[in-house]
Amino acid sequence: MSTINTNHILYLDLEPFNSDKDNKRIREIGVVIDDFQQKHNSPGKLFEQLQSYLPVFLCGHNLRKFDYQYLTETALNPLIHDMGIIDTLELSLLFFSENTLHKLPKSYKDNDPNGVSDPLQDALITRELLDKIIERFQQLPESLQSLYFSLLAPTSSFQPFFNLIDPSLTIIADKSELIEVIKKELGSKIQSPENLSQLISDHPIELAYMISVLHGSIEEIRSFPPKLFFDYPKIQEQLNSITFNKDNEISDLEQSSLTYFGFDSFRSFPKFKSGTDLFAATEEISQRDIVRATLEREDILIVLPTGGGKTFTF
Repeated sequence: MSTINTNHILYLDLEPFNSDKDNKRIREIGVVIDDFQQKHNSPGKLFEQLQSYLPVFLCGHNLRKFDYQYLTETALNPLIHDMGIIDTLELSLLFFSENTLHKLPKSYKDNDPNGVSDPLQDALITRELLDKIIERFQQLPESLQSLYFSLLAPTSSFQPFFNLIDPSLTIIADKSELIEVIKKELGSKIQSPENLSQLISDHPIELAYMISVLHGSIEEIRSFPPKLFFDYPKIQEQLNSITFNKDNEISDLEQSSLTYFGFDSFRSFPKFKSGTDLFAATEEISQRDIVRATLEREDILIVLPTGGGKTFTF
């Protein structure tokens, strides 16, 4: 496992004045770089202290969508303007997708009755989190590292992280080859591989997050962390486009029923049509017919007796 030099990363967290969000005034900024740690309410003073450290990367938790919009209005802007952004929230969602929540673990607030955030402590926690993220990435199989690198290194959001990790990693530039690697890595979880090409071209970040919840030995597909639904509203639909195949599902309904519900067969009921004598019905309709019709997107109205398995069928 190679050692990553993180001494040129500026870890930063800020706390704004909650009553002055429109003017984006900052109450305090906490920064950590190499052996330097400081908390200050003056961005100008921090700028003077930080210049000599020549930071290359700016790292924070939810930095891109929160802190950065405040920083660009301060004296720190000339320092951070050309720095690559490493956002540990985005990376935590990717490499720790098994977690539901991805807030910073601010245990120091447990004994504070006012629950006030300390930006210097948060910057230090962010540094610890990035170390864990790097360790998790290095523990991944090389094939999975290559997948993430190929999908994300060309994007502006993730390029700084991969420049930090190893800029010499090779991108799988051929789309057909990349599709084959994804299919090999995820196996039968990919039911409609023909839809991978467009995702690679148009939605590589979303596809990387999909791979993060699909890979591994667990057969069931993990749910996305809620934050991803907020950032990428169509991600579930996109996931379904590669993990669901209508024809395959219809042909395997009995197996799916057994796997997820413990039933290896479907019940049947008399089928009545308008004007049919209730005691003379000869046709039958089964729960399987109902599920198949739904998967085929047919318009149907089903009335089942009590205990007929309406919840199961739904």
